[in-house]
Amino acid sequence: TQDEDRNQLADLIETVDQRLPENNGMCELTDKEAQVELSFCKGIGFSKPVKHNFPFHLLTEDWASHIIVNNDRVHHVTCFEANYLLKEIGTTNDDCLVNKCCSNLKYNKHYKDIEERAQLEFEDCLFTNNKYLTFNQLQSRIGKLEDVKNNLKLTGVNNRRRIAHLGQTLTSHQRLVSLIATNNVPRLNQLLKTAVKNQRSIHFIVSKVMDAIDGIYKARPSQEDKDLAFLVLKIGGPSLLDICYKANMLPSVSTAYRMARSLKPFISPITYTVKECLWANIDESYADSYAISVKLDETFVTPRLRFDEKTNTIQGLCYQHGRDHPGLLNFDTFEEAVELQQAVKYEKVHVPKENLVVCLNKLNETSVVKVAMSWPTCCKDDYDGTREVFESISKEIYDKSGKPVMNFNTDSDGVRRIVLKSMLSHHVDPSTPVGKIITQLPLVDDLCGTNQETVQFDAKHMVKRVWISSVEETVILGGVTLLKTDLTKLLLLADDVQELSVENIINPKDKQNVPSATKFCILFIEVMTDSEKCKKLPFRLQSIIPELCLYAEVLNGLLHFYVFQDSSITEQLVAMSKAAYVLFGLFKLSNGGCMNNQLYHDVQSSFIDAVFCAAKAAVFFPEKPLYLVQNGTDPLEKMFGRARMVLSNQSDDSLSFINSISSIQQCDELLSVDHPEWSRKSRMSRRLCLDYSSPASWDSEKLKIGNSDVVSIWKVGLLDASSCLLKLKNYTLDIFELGVSLKKPHGKLIGVGDRKSKPPTDTVPLIGVGTSASDSSHTDTLITESDVQEVDDELVSLSDILGSSKTITIDNKEVHKATILKQLLSSEPISKDRLKRVRGMSRIVASEESNELDLVEDVLHNGDPVLIKKNNKCLIAAITTIKMANKVLKSYHVDDQNHPTLQLEVRELNITELNGLYRWDGTYIGDKFTIMGEFATPVKPELDMNAPEGMTMFSFDKSLIMDMGVLLKEVPQPNAVNKLQCKLCPKKMILADMRGHIAHHILKENIVGCCGYCGGHTCHSALKKTSRKKGIQYYRIESNCLYFIPFSKTPKSFSRNVKCTNHLMRCRLCHETDIWKFDLQQHFAEHHQGCDLLEEEVITKEERAYIEG
Repeated sequence: TQDEDRNQLADLIETVDQRLPENNGMCELTDKEAQVELSFCKGIGFSKPVKHNFPFHLLTEDWASHIIVNNDRVHHVTCFEANYLLKEIGTTNDDCLVNKCCSNLKYNKHYKDIEERAQLEFEDCLFTNNKYLTFNQLQSRIGKLEDVKNNLKLTGVNNRRRIAHLGQTLTSHQRLVSLIATNNVPRLNQLLKTAVKNQRSIHFIVSKVMDAIDGIYKARPSQEDKDLAFLVLKIGGPSLLDICYKANMLPSVSTAYRMARSLKPFISPITYTVKECLWANIDESYADSYAISVKLDETFVTPRLRFDEKTNTIQGLCYQHGRDHPGLLNFDTFEEAVELQQAVKYEKVHVPKENLVVCLNKLNETSVVKVAMSWPTCCKDDYDGTREVFESISKEIYDKSGKPVMNFNTDSDGVRRIVLKSMLSHHVDPSTPVGKIITQLPLVDDLCGTNQETVQFDAKHMVKRVWISSVEETVILGGVTLLKTDLTKLLLLADDVQELSVENIINPKDKQNVPSATKFCILFIEVMTDSEKCKKLPFRLQSIIPELCLYAEVLNGLLHFYVFQDSSITEQLVAMSKAAYVLFGLFKLSNGGCMNNQLYHDVQSSFIDAVFCAAKAAVFFPEKPLYLVQNGTDPLEKMFGRARMVLSNQSDDSLSFINSISSIQQCDELLSVDHPEWSRKSRMSRRLCLDYSSPASWDSEKLKIGNSDVVSIWKVGLLDASSCLLKLKNYTLDIFELGVSLKKPHGKLIGVGDRKSKPPTDTVPLIGVGTSASDSSHTDTLITESDVQEVDDELVSLSDILGSSKTITIDNKEVHKATILKQLLSSEPISKDRLKRVRGMSRIVASEESNELDLVEDVLHNGDPVLIKKNNKCLIAAITTIKMANKVLKSYHVDDQNHPTLQLEVRELNITELNGLYRWDGTYIGDKFTIMGEFATPVKPELDMNAPEGMTMFSFDKSLIMDMGVLLKEVPQPNAVNKLQCKLCPKKMILADMRGHIAHHILKENIVGCCGYCGGHTCHSALKKTSRKKGIQYYRIESNCLYFIPFSKTPKSFSRNVKCTNHLMRCRLCHETDIWKFDLQQHFAEHHQGCDLLEEEVITKEERAYIEG
């Protein structure tokens, strides 16, 4: 047996060891001992070609670790571990002295591959890595490379000899031409190449070179020179370009101007539709590009009206109000110009300070934007215009390319949020490729636009808002408010941070500083992801470390939009997914204390938009990179920066901005695409390394979706967020909760309201839809091209209104309209005497027929004259202050004259009678006093043409004043108690008792839905948020009811002093519904069945008995 063999072998070795010293190293074995034969495995041998060329270094690889080589024989590792003893003999006769495990190596795939590789010739392994070659193969490769090296050396020596020989044989003429033609001196290169091509003589070439050096001769500039000249012209101005030209550096000013004139002119939407503007300003082939984002933002312009001779219109009027009054877009007489002046003065139309810009941008490696439209806007409440622009552009691009736009980008303006909410009202179709992806994502809102559009708010704006809310001590986590002192100590725990730097972050001078906001987030994340640093936090923050860690995860998700440039698209989506679900849980845990509702809505909308973009990329262009860093309005802000540089050398009003858009875009394209080396980052930006908004900072290969599963990637973030919430706060994320989603943490959309209804006479259709002067109705339904064609005969043509003349005739002289505008509407006229020379009168212009000032008769402003009655005496006074519903106003409409809360503070005018006229010399009598609005009647002054030279005097028609005074005597005394007519019965009540009287009708007659002040159904009253203190939201009432009277204290409970508790209140279940208390019971029965009213919401028996009695 094997055990007996081992014992005999051990005894034999012991015997040999004992006899060796005895016989001087010689050992004689007995016959019995010689019969014991040692049995060892001989292993297998190499084939002859391999024996001296075996790649032993391959045996160090993991896949060959079971092969052992000893004395040119191959063994199995099992044999080696048994000291090569023969245990189990192979089955074949040739392998009788070889273990079976070693014998089987002949059939092992790895061993056979090694033997076959060792037998290959060098030509068969030219592309094999050196680590897999044998010694002979490596030697052959080195020999081949030495041959190539020697051949290259020989070629180099021969080329040098040939060049030296050629230089010796060249003539002086050819040598000069060769040296100068190969030099890179500007324009000399082109000059010599042209001369050689035309076979000019040496004398001609030397003459041209001398002329070029002296600046007499200018060679044709290169395209790079032209591009640089264009930038210098637009940014530095013609004076700087002229200096560069004279220094023989750049092309002339005229050349640069020719380049500017060759640009495609930009058209304004004043007389065009959205579709016409879009495809006139942007090439239609742009729609076939992938990943198009629609961006909207506004930029500052100087408020100034200017006459545009190209379109023969007045540019600079607020677009919304200008469309209401198309007649003011031009003027043909001086009186019409004065009418425009008065309309601007009394705010019938506005001269805005901002231009709204709509552009398209690809989410690719370039950050160039294409401006589609731009128009002046005086306010941000252009609901219809914004919605029409977004929907029309999205539809046009979808119709052209068959692919949806990626998203809509805008700032956090409230009205635009309402617009986007109304647009994103369609559930994504689950049968579409994008819908199949989105509908598998838990808690992700699947609402989108008609063509699967979503909304993206700029990540930098959101980071700034998070930063400011944190340092302004409005963030509440775990019931603890983050104070500035706590945040200072927290940030100082970060590595390599200076105290002064933290002080600038906590107490910022500039709240729009993106680097400071980004640095705050990075330092916050660094501290909260280090357990050792968390132990050093202030005592107040020790109890909320889990909440702070969750807050850091949210910040990390926001920074992945533009900071971590080494991230792949997968890493970005995982970080954003985790941040979205963590924010969802943290918002519910903190009861909304971690951030306000609006910011929460914006952040979640941006995270959801990111996964929508990834789904569209996976469907439509999986092999192209998706730059999420291009989302937001940052590319548009960069274009605005270029615009400020371009407009720094000229006026920056609305007309200049619109006319310069083509040049601005060209500059942007030259600096971003053609010559990015000309727009390097500043030293400070490179040092901070916090902002990687440039696509060049990102690796395009990492941003390709490819075959990645967007659903799986997003769910990885969900799992990370779930484990994080469970570990830190023991909170289980319920992804199956009905009615709840990322944007609806409490079952209702937060952070964005609904559009408030407006009177239908205040608005007209916007953007390219003309209206007649008498048509003032408007609905939310967008007007299509077919609708416009059907009513074309009824519309007033803008071309008829605008006319064609660029001048008007004054005193038989042709005066440019631009000059009239400049003098009438400029706050600081260039020449105060200019109008006197043109018109022959003072700057206050009168009508030739009646000498009457052209005032707006239906609106009264501060300073306007009124006829009043005081102490049974009629007086002419001027309004100094207007108050209505405890608000100070600048003006009021005559329809509000009888409003019970309208009060006017007036001052009596010093009037003298002369020739049947009451004349006012500009002085006053006595002090100011207050009257009710119903006791004042507007009067129209006339310009006194007989006033002394240099003085402006007004007069009033005495007969007209007397007639108005007779009517005014019939008005009740100001101190009388006025009784108002009830709208539900013949009774008259004083204003203070009207609300209780209306409550009597409501309870007795079971009236539902009427106004609690007057009983009518046309009034509109609403609650508006004012402040929030200690978690309690406070409201104030806004109403257009004539019987409205504000409460000094909300009447919540019935008492001896409070006889009626019917007041406007917000439904605690609807959150956004304002309803009268006496209607609450009916409201709950219809909308909240099964829910009970609270004690303060119930009408008590005592109150009901008192009111009904």
